[in-house]
Amino acid sequence: MIATPTRPRLALYRWLLWLVLTQPLAWMTWQYGAETVYFGEYLHWTGVHSSRLLLLSLGVTPLLRLLPRADAIRWLMRRRRDLWLVTFFYALANSVAYLVRKSDLPLIASEALEAGLLTGWIAFLVFIA
Repeated sequence: MIATPTRPRLALYRWLLWLVLTQPLAWMTWQYGAETVYFGEYLHWTGVHSSRLLLLSLGVTPLLRLLPRADAIRWLMRRRRDLWLVTFFYALANSVAYLVRKSDLPLIASEALEAGLLTGWIAFLVFIA
């Protein structure tokens, strides 16, 4: 019989997962704040990583149905909420950086009607809802 981890060990695993997933965002945000990374690079990086994490979060259930006995997929399934929250933080960092940099409501509204930004804003609103 396989021993199951105790509650304190599970909490440690959760904190470790959060540290691993949020450390790149913290590092890139620090570099952006120190002006060693440009605005466009930061927006691109946070956008790409939030998209990748979103695809990973969405892909867990189909993968579990294809491979029901895979331990790694079951592990991801149990931590899907954590993946969603980290994905939201990456998307939030992207949106906040954009809004702070532009800081002109008419400009933001006019740019929001462009196809690429419109899909991004719709996706972020779905995240919030």
